[in-house]
Amino acid sequence: MFTAIRILQVFIRPTSLIFLILLIGAILILRFHKKVGKIMLIAGLVLFYLLGISPIADLLAYPLETTYQPIDRIPDRQVEVIVVLAGGQNYAPGRPATSDVSGASAMRMMEAVRLYNLFQDKPKIFVSGGSGNPFSKTETSKLMADLAVVLGVPQENLAWETKSRDTYENAKEAKEFIGDKTFILVTSATHMPRAMKAFHQLGLNPIPDPCDYQRQPKYDLFDFVPSSSELEKSDRAIKEYAGMAWYAVLWYRN
Repeated sequence: MFTAIRILQVFIRPTSLIFLILLIGAILILRFHKKVGKIMLIAGLVLFYLLGISPIADLLAYPLETTYQPIDRIPDRQVEVIVVLAGGQNYAPGRPATSDVSGASAMRMMEAVRLYNLFQDKPKIFVSGGSGNPFSKTETSKLMADLAVVLGVPQENLAWETKSRDTYENAKEAKEFIGDKTFILVTSATHMPRAMKAFHQLGLNPIPDPCDYQRQPKYDLFDFVPSSSELEKSDRAIKEYAGMAWYAVLWYRN
């Protein structure tokens, strides 16, 4: 299942699709059918423009980021565990803990620490996630736990697992650690709907706390110029839709 999801997410990403469209268009112009090739080149450029500007990228992210609201006060019930989902890493020997995790992982861990500091009776922070890259064995959750220590969380209040490779496996590993405890789930706002579906599928009922919001509150003229950051935002949103579609098909078949 993990391999199939990764392949689907890679080839449905806007950057991958745009590259394939432009490549096929160029080949058609050079070798086969110039008219069709030109149409594909134009389509690729239009797609690059639309998915690379803020209004369109935000439109894709909007349904994902507005499904759940962030926690702005201590929940009415005592929380025993804060579950944080790993979001990638940039590990290289000799760098500080703040540089070893991706932006998404850092934002998620900072949010978990913010929640942790709200409680008088400190909950455990459990980080779930190994490497989402089949060619890497770096333990992302361990790097995130190291960051939590740097941010002031005592080592004894941290736990992590490094076996899971996708969101559903995150939920399975978290279930083993949590048992019947009350817990908050922390992940990026665009990722939260898929994460909640995975946890619900396993009979768990987390309190959602989305973070790492990507949408902008307002626009100016520069937001209508394509940028790599907006293409990445579109990538993230479409990746989530692809993942949810795959889970829906898989669970329907089962």
